[in-house]
Amino acid sequence: MKGYLRVIIVCMAFFVLVLSGCSSSDDDYIPSATGSGNQATGENQGDDNGQDEPLEGIEAVLASQGMTLVDQVTYDGDTGYLAEYDGKSSQGHNAKGEFVGPLPKYCLVLTGSPYNMGYQMGYLRPEATQKMATEFLEYILFSELELLGIDMSPDDPGAEALFKLIYKELLVVCTKTEPSIPDYLKREMSGVAQGAIDGGYPTSYGDILIINQGIDALFSTLASILIPATSDESTDFLNDLRDIIDTYPSLKDKILIQDGRVIFPDAKGFFPRFGCNEFVISGNATTGGQTYHGRDFMFATAGVYQDVVSMVVYLPDDGYPFVSVSPPGFVGKVTGLNSEGLSMGQDISLGNAFNSDPGLGCMLLIRDILQHCSNLSEAVERVRATKRGVPWDYIIGDDEENEQWGHGVVLEEGRSFPPFDGPDLLPDWEYWLLSGLPVEINGEEINLGIDYIDKLDDDQLVFDDDEGRLVIDRGVMVRGSKWQFPSEFRDISFGIPVPNPFFPMLDRWNIWIYFPDQVETNPDVVVATNHFIIPRMRFTQFEPIVYLGYAIEPLPESVWRYETMVDLILDNYENIDFFGPDSEQPAEGSAGWIIDFLNPNGEINSSAFYRDKDKPLDGEVEGHHAIMNNTTKEIKALFGYYQDPWVGIKLQPFVDWAYGTEE
Repeated sequence: MKGYLRVIIVCMAFFVLVLSGCSSSDDDYIPSATGSGNQATGENQGDDNGQDEPLEGIEAVLASQGMTLVDQVTYDGDTGYLAEYDGKSSQGHNAKGEFVGPLPKYCLVLTGSPYNMGYQMGYLRPEATQKMATEFLEYILFSELELLGIDMSPDDPGAEALFKLIYKELLVVCTKTEPSIPDYLKREMSGVAQGAIDGGYPTSYGDILIINQGIDALFSTLASILIPATSDESTDFLNDLRDIIDTYPSLKDKILIQDGRVIFPDAKGFFPRFGCNEFVISGNATTGGQTYHGRDFMFATAGVYQDVVSMVVYLPDDGYPFVSVSPPGFVGKVTGLNSEGLSMGQDISLGNAFNSDPGLGCMLLIRDILQHCSNLSEAVERVRATKRGVPWDYIIGDDEENEQWGHGVVLEEGRSFPPFDGPDLLPDWEYWLLSGLPVEINGEEINLGIDYIDKLDDDQLVFDDDEGRLVIDRGVMVRGSKWQFPSEFRDISFGIPVPNPFFPMLDRWNIWIYFPDQVETNPDVVVATNHFIIPRMRFTQFEPIVYLGYAIEPLPESVWRYETMVDLILDNYENIDFFGPDSEQPAEGSAGWIIDFLNPNGEINSSAFYRDKDKPLDGEVEGHHAIMNNTTKEIKALFGYYQDPWVGIKLQPFVDWAYGTEE
């Protein structure tokens, strides 16, 4: 049971981002994942020769940043471009142990309307788009099933049926989220699918929808099977799963359904390593007072992601231009910086503040913020205004200082509806215990003197007229760089003061009631990994199943990564520059060097965080490492393989080319 609890919450998330779907659509039709039709609109469909404007402008911009134009497409008057970085390639050993490369390092430049930008992405990189929607899924699915004690290949009996069931459930959930997705993003996803089709690699709108919404849909699905079924949809899923188990005897001892819960008795090991690392530093911490946003996107590659990810520059007709690190097919974003100096990323932080409707997923939410917000206040309000159903940490940086929050914030958030205040999500027995009320033990009432709920403040709560009580404002609490951890919750921990037996890099082992302290107390620094720090949000992680899944390794590991980054920032405080003089490798003490702290080739990683997995030093980057300069609107990133060169984008020259230089 413990193995199941440690593995199930996360391991399935690694294969969710790419399931296949159904339909594509045209620019005037906002599709449904269960719809049909592949007819696109526009005059110069897939016409590489339909370019009306001279190429000298974009070629000069690309050349100034060390790139060469290699392809282009015009669709309905808008042109997209594909460029390669000169003299920079990607090569190394992938997750299958195969040597790959050298491969080009690409940059996409997309312009115009939402549908047209999507079309340009799909058409210019159709094979990569299709791979993200097919091969990625297959490899992830069956490798992660092994962690659940289900050792099967795609050809084994029952494999196809199990895959189809998972796909069916996620498609239902993703389809349910469509009303929460802005129309322009649905049009763009449709354009990606049609572009890939016209490029010779059939991909559907449903494929792209699940790529972009799947992670949030998966977590909602997990919530429905980890607790007793409470809806017809989850009941149908369990009934279908029972049918598969009955049909294929090899699964009968691998998957159990008891009291409306799914249990994997042969689940192996601990959680796979998951999560992300981020910081925003500014003011006295950096040279020249510039603002830097470090982003380490920790992500399973499945032997595909690392070979297709690239830089992507968006120059939209409506909203702000921005740049991201992204594989083809990702209309939503996990890392990005816009022309107003606003940057954003997300870190998973599981809690009990779920809704069965995931609402707007984390990737599409970040995309929406990047394109439509110019400062922290606008971004926080726009996040609050969305319908959301899954807990996350959202990290936002801004080149302009916000009087209340500073240059950076961490949004510790959960579902936007129904309202919650944190402790109210606890089981009754746990709420009573933590509120100092007497507990009945062996027929006697005993007061343990624990009154942590009473210590919570109401600073970020609002009164809900319908609920008649104070609640977290639409599920979002803000931890800005000027925020200070409440003294009442410092050093509260039932723990063992010895090295953690499962994660020896941490010098203590905390159990149950544990409030990870805020270590960064400097107003120029805010750091986040994969746990909540605001006490009221931390209560959402005390739900027993969530806490057991976190407590063995993921939480101690998250705390270690958080504290390590804070230490590196403070060790180099006042002298942290952006990247250093070498364009391909960050200089020691720079912001790029700090966010690269888990690189197995680096001196920082003395603990061999990744090396204990017996991976080659030229292995694939699991996700990407990026550093953004909010002040100068520049991003540099390491993706592909660990010994690859970093590549970068200066956004302003593209903005000047597309929109004209401001007088």
